[in-house]
Amino acid sequence: KDSELAEFLAEYFLKNKLREGFTATLFNCFEFFKPDVALELAWLYEVMDFTMPFMIQTLKEVGQRLIGLEQESKDRREAEEETRKEMEAEVNDDPSVLLYGLGPTSGANQPLLLTGAAGMHGGPVAGGPAMIGWHGGHGSVPVPPSTYSVAQNNTFSVPPS
Repeated sequence: KDSELAEFLAEYFLKNKLREGFTATLFNCFEFFKPDVALELAWLYEVMDFTMPFMIQTLKEVGQRLIGLEQESKDRREAEEETRKEMEAEVNDDPSVLLYGLGPTSGANQPLLLTGAAGMHGGPVAGGPAMIGWHGGHGSVPVPPSTYSVAQNNTFSVPPS
């Protein structure tokens, strides 16, 4: 059962005007016979009617494969969507998100770091107000105390100098 042998046999039947033999070869060697070769031989030897059962069966099989692939793709998309929704629900139901927040880049929970206000050389000033920022996060720039716009009675306000 070889595709080259099936093609050779089909062409033999067509050259000897044995059209039924050609049709039987297409039927018996269905999985080994390429549809484009069958169509080409049928066109060259003017036996399209004898090739139609093979072509109909081929189109039916291709259609069934496409339907199967579409269903598989749909199932995979639904599973991915369900997984995404479960992850979102897990994050939304996790109380540690309120305490720690989500990391700015990775999305993983990371504890917040309370640091002192930056001094002239970038170091914390003793007794300075605490600033909240992401520990090791990119883009967390300390805000100088002069830019705070919080009321004096607030616990996060800058103490008078």
